[in-house]
Amino acid sequence: MVVAGLLAARAGSASGIAISMPQIIFFIVYFVLGYALYSSVAAALGAMTNSEQELQQLNMFLMMPLFFCMLMLLPVINSPNSLLSRVVSQIPFCAPLLMELRISVSMPQPWEIVLSIALILVTIYAVLWISSRIYRVGILMYGKKPNLPEILRWLKYS
Repeated sequence: MVVAGLLAARAGSASGIAISMPQIIFFIVYFVLGYALYSSVAAALGAMTNSEQELQQLNMFLMMPLFFCMLMLLPVINSPNSLLSRVVSQIPFCAPLLMELRISVSMPQPWEIVLSIALILVTIYAVLWISSRIYRVGILMYGKKPNLPEILRWLKYS
């Protein structure tokens, strides 16, 4: 990652685009947080399924927030400090992409960055807690496809 950052900084300076050290630091922070968030959701989906075909059917739940982020890229680039940009960059599943974009386009207020990181951390904790409950029971339910009421019952098991 360090080499990629140095190469990006060199390429950016050659093309007239400056990449600052805070941008690189926030990129790494949001990358790690986003990876942890989406991988914990993927782990929960994997625990609920028995085959790759079943997992591919549930994969849309993992991809929908990313599609929403792609729809919001242009509004955030055009006006990074608008109310819409500020709200969508606080949504935990969108913050790793959209808050980093806002930081690159126009540095937001420090409290917005801290709030988005805090919301992502709380969401990671909640998703990991839910994923661990689903995984603990779901891994033992081999061969049986769970439905929503059964998954909710798994969350109640202690």
